[in-house]
Amino acid sequence: MWIYRPGPEHPARAGSYAGVGRYGTYDMAGNVTEWCWNQTADRRCVSGGAWSDPGYMYTALDAASPFDRGPTRGMRCAQYAGALPEPLTAPLANIQDHDYGKDKPVADDVFRLYRSICAYDRTGLQSHVESIDDTSPWWRQERVSFDAAYSNERVIAFVFLPRHAAPPYQTILFFPGGAALRERTSEHLELRRLDFLLRGGHAVVYPVYKGTYERSFSAPPSGPNNVRGIRIQWAKDVGRSIDYIQTRADLDSAKLAFFGAGVGAGVGPIFAAIESRLKTVILQGGGPGGSSGVPGEAQPINFLPRVKIPVLMINGRNDFLSPLATSQIPMLRLLGTPEKDKRHAVFDCGHSVRRAEVTKEVLAWLDHYLGPVKRKEP
Repeated sequence: MWIYRPGPEHPARAGSYAGVGRYGTYDMAGNVTEWCWNQTADRRCVSGGAWSDPGYMYTALDAASPFDRGPTRGMRCAQYAGALPEPLTAPLANIQDHDYGKDKPVADDVFRLYRSICAYDRTGLQSHVESIDDTSPWWRQERVSFDAAYSNERVIAFVFLPRHAAPPYQTILFFPGGAALRERTSEHLELRRLDFLLRGGHAVVYPVYKGTYERSFSAPPSGPNNVRGIRIQWAKDVGRSIDYIQTRADLDSAKLAFFGAGVGAGVGPIFAAIESRLKTVILQGGGPGGSSGVPGEAQPINFLPRVKIPVLMINGRNDFLSPLATSQIPMLRLLGTPEKDKRHAVFDCGHSVRRAEVTKEVLAWLDHYLGPVKRKEP
């Protein structure tokens, strides 16, 4: 039985965790990020991922101002037996140097063709509940499965039902960050990003998308056409997940939001543009990056102007993976959503926005666009 355990809310004393890195080092992941010598533009690299970061930041390249003295920064002292090879101390190129503000989305007739590529036949789901976990005082967890829209596959999904709200529940369809592409089991769901929604009375549907967790590939997809293929399958997984939500009386499909984090935020505009059943979209820590060379039918930039529903973007001002000027701002500007219905909440941090700030922004947004949650009578 899988039991949710929240992550730490502060740094830990050195040696608190028993995990050992590949070179015999301790405390490398998930405690504080460590300053490195390597420079990129006007920043210095910080590695390892901090206690407040999503898991994928352990291996992601990140950088910060050398004057940053935030609580997630630290350093490791080392004594070297000899001179370090030059590649270890050389400057690093900025991994996100493409300016999406210079890109131009395709015309409407071309987009109609792109949209049709994500279409599928809404055949029977053949759904069933595989297991139930009632151990949490805040929610009930169901593992369900249903037919995918391709290759005779099955989609696994976790349905989390809040205990302190009355059905039908406002429902959030979640798309996780890059860690899901590296994990091999859904025992490591990113529930730390979601528990505030359940405590707030919202239901959450967390599909195992193609290429994630149990449905993972032997290696992450590489090459523009492979990326194209998986994004189209993700769009179909989103559609089939909504098909499933609509079969359940306890989930309110008329009050359905999409919440994408990291990778999910980057590709979220694809789903928001083609899926009319979504009422609002929340994109945390993402931009239209990771799309270099990918065919146009899988480029978020071409879908952004076709998004018309309310959109909340949550980002860090100093995000190295999705820079403010060349990624976040172009994404906001290109959204077809009316100005009054899109908000860009920018915080003075890097890729990871503090949990308290995310919670405040998201719950206020959902209350405004889906209405207050209906609580159970005492």
